Amino acid sequence: MFREDLDWKKLGEFLETRFAKCDKVNTYVYGCSDGCESYSLSILLQSKFGKDAE
Repeated sequence: MFREDLDWKKLGEFLETRFAKCDKVNTYVYGCSDGCESYSLSILLQSKFGKDAE
């Protein structure tokens, strides 16, 4: 389901570093045609932040 043209590992590392000290972060995905970007981002956030990613 992951898009192959994005480096999801690097994005995950960036998000983990950037938002590690934040209590809440809202995410938005604009312009996705079939939902794979939203789904992939959700999986990525859950893998990096565990139960805190709601």
